[in-house]
Amino acid sequence: DKKEPLPPTTTTTTLEELASHISQIRLWLYEERMSSSSSATTTSSTHSTATTATTTATTIPLPPPPTVAQTVVETLTVTLPDMVPLVLTHFSTLPFESRKDVSSILQYLYRCGLDGSDAPLYHMVMTTMVSYTETHYHAILTPLLTLHSEDAPPDMALHGGSILRSLWNHESLYELLVTSPSNVQTYLYPFLDIFVHSPNFDRSTDATETLKMIMTGGVRSSSTSSSSSAGTTTTTTTTTSDDPQQQQQQLQHEQQQQLRMQQLAADCLLRHYEDIFDQRFNPKLLDYKTTETTPSTTTTTTTTTNKYMIRRMALQILSTVLLTRPFYQVMMTYIGTTRNLRLVMNLLRDSSPHITLDAFHVFKIFVANPHKSPAICKILKSNQRKLCVYLETSFHPERERTDSQFRDEKALVIRTLQQL
Repeated sequence: DKKEPLPPTTTTTTLEELASHISQIRLWLYEERMSSSSSATTTSSTHSTATTATTTATTIPLPPPPTVAQTVVETLTVTLPDMVPLVLTHFSTLPFESRKDVSSILQYLYRCGLDGSDAPLYHMVMTTMVSYTETHYHAILTPLLTLHSEDAPPDMALHGGSILRSLWNHESLYELLVTSPSNVQTYLYPFLDIFVHSPNFDRSTDATETLKMIMTGGVRSSSTSSSSSAGTTTTTTTTTSDDPQQQQQQLQHEQQQQLRMQQLAADCLLRHYEDIFDQRFNPKLLDYKTTETTPSTTTTTTTTTNKYMIRRMALQILSTVLLTRPFYQVMMTYIGTTRNLRLVMNLLRDSSPHITLDAFHVFKIFVANPHKSPAICKILKSNQRKLCVYLETSFHPERERTDSQFRDEKALVIRTLQQL
């Protein structure tokens, strides 16, 4: 019965056999891709790499690509459509190496049609996996979110985050997330409220990466393949086409997709601005007073190192949002609020030079805004002298000597403040 939980393992041999089967599937996918990529390119280096990789693997002859990938994806999406949710639900029962293999296989199926000169061969495999995920969205995402629980081993959170980022790189799956208020509440807010505050450094950092991807509509780099966080062995190649026309078409497609996803992210941030920024992002990730977690307000204690990394990465996310064109309305809303200006000004005096520099890149947007509200102007004017003296005498003088762009931006901020 597919609705029943996995039967308990009665012997070690059974678990080892399961691990062996999962590992073999990953290996077959890897061999097939190396074989197809070596056939699609004429460079001797790629051929040498493929030869080396395949000689160290099994010697079982494989059919022409993408037969293995097609068989795997048809098994998971048609023959056994409940298998992926079932495996993810019982992810913790798998051996450590098998968890890595499952993560690698799923990431590969979500990305196999994106990279490499042989990517067109695998496009149908990838779109089949994406379509399947669209119809099983909650059944797949719910257990992936559960992997971030503090009760789970840290490697499970890293695998869950990698799989989430792989599937959300697809516009249709990302759109399902950011256009549904219930999905935003179910799948975004836990990252802001819980996951990024994990006392485990790796878990917290990975959660912040996923949060950045959600809030910015981030799209993978064209030169990278499936994520290898937590030691996951990647199964895709990074070879690009030698055809200039094909390269240009691929670049244009990626740029258009990136703009669409950024616009989806911007619309989401505007619709849920108060819940995201006022209730969560600012007070929980940036503000000194409320990021001091206590046993009475949370079940975990965020370490000092994690607080530093959370604050720094949050500033980088905020800077990306405010300086990216599709987020113009989000930027105007954010820099029009006096509470936000005071928060950023406090961060300018942080003890960490990295945080002060990141805060400067947000502060300069407040100052450079030609349509500052009277309330914003009043705060800047009342702090004009202190800000100018601080920026001129104490703010990253060593960087000013070596970074001409920073030097020019700093001078412009000072000049604008003086002219208020």
